[in-house]
Amino acid sequence: MSRFDKEALREVLSALRATKQDGPWERGMGICDNVEGLLVDDNGYDLPGYAAWVHHSKSAFETWARFSGEHTFPVHDPHAPGTPEEQYVNNNELGILWSGVQGELRQDLLHHLIIYFTNLMEEASVRTMHNH
Repeated sequence: MSRFDKEALREVLSALRATKQDGPWERGMGICDNVEGLLVDDNGYDLPGYAAWVHHSKSAFETWARFSGEHTFPVHDPHAPGTPEEQYVNNNELGILWSGVQGELRQDLLHHLIIYFTNLMEEASVRTMHNH
């Protein structure tokens, strides 16, 4: 269950959708940094969605079928050499975090995260209706 209101979850969904549809605003960073960068205001202060993202992202990663087992580096290509962290560092150095297999995995994870946070928002809506 989410302890965050619908507005906070809506902010997370907006950041996830923007990253999926428009691409990362920073191609040298993974999903977390790109999403978190969209969850701060112009003065660098966290929006309500930031705390919701931090609170729920690990659980969301764990429910992704391709989860690497590492929360800091949830994306891992099992057919490529290296740990999830080594793959992240190597692919970042090569500039391919968001292309090829790595890009496909990140897009798949973004799709999963959008579904996960949509479900959380729907649960929050149901709770709101039952509380009134």
